[in-house]
Amino acid sequence: MDGVVLLVDKRVTSKLLEAASIEKIFQIDDHIGAATSGLVADARALIDEPALKLRLIRLLMMNR
Repeated sequence: MDGVVLLVDKRVTSKLLEAASIEKIFQIDDHIGAATSGLVADARALIDEPALKLRLIRLLMMNR
């Protein structure tokens, strides 16, 4: 069985942030994941686009 392990460090650099709210590993699909670094808002925008495109492709394939 093949697999990949992703680890991230959730450092809280500001007292205004709550550690539980920081996401660094995202599941795009059942077999696709991504790990991010840097600003969470920027990473979220980059993750949302392929996830949305994947859903659209699935809908189009189901209607064939």
